Amino acid sequence: MKAAFLSELAIVRTFVLSFIGILAFVFVFICWTMESAAGAAAVVCAMTPMLIMFSLMGYDDQNGWLRYRAALPFARRDIITSRYATILACAAAVVVCASALGIVLNGTLPRFLEGFEAAGPIEIISSSVAATMAVLIIAAIVEPFLVKFGNTKGIRYLMCVFILAGCIDVVILTNFLAPDVMQSVLAWIDTYSWPLFIALIIVALDIYAASCFISIRIFQAKDL
Repeated sequence: MKAAFLSELAIVRTFVLSFIGILAFVFVFICWTMESAAGAAAVVCAMTPMLIMFSLMGYDDQNGWLRYRAALPFARRDIITSRYATILACAAAVVVCASALGIVLNGTLPRFLEGFEAAGPIEIISSSVAATMAVLIIAAIVEPFLVKFGNTKGIRYLMCVFILAGCIDVVILTNFLAPDVMQSVLAWIDTYSWPLFIALIIVALDIYAASCFISIRIFQAKDL
């Protein structure tokens, strides 16, 4: 497991500079336009799981790298587990860095931007964690598709699923949820924000662990 995890980190090192550059640009841009450090930190943290996941899967498709890794003395279980662990580790690292940067900028930028929305450290950290957990659920749904069908086919199928799900959501929101119902839901969320925040973390990690188990079963039965 350790060797497989280190090999994943070796792949991450090949694109980590460009990855940091993208996140830094997005953070500064969102922070400047939205005038909110909490919002910028949340956006950057939300980007991380999917960016890491697709970057690693894209690397698997290059020059038969996945087949080569499967031929190494790694158990297939370890290959999948290390992939999930790498995504989670990178997401956690970005949460720490984005939260720290957000807290620092939150104390300095209000001096230069008149309309800058000040936020407390707890708000910045919680928004970063919540955004990460929400997207981690999406990554947990996507990863088994990519393991089963590969990066190219998996993305095609997923786009169809997401477009269909988006259309269904629009129909439900516009036809079945009245504005007063939405306001009641938002008020309920605001009232129970901390219990919901803890529940989101627990549910997201449980779904992520279940996704890892499913991907292991798929990869063990897959003919490379």
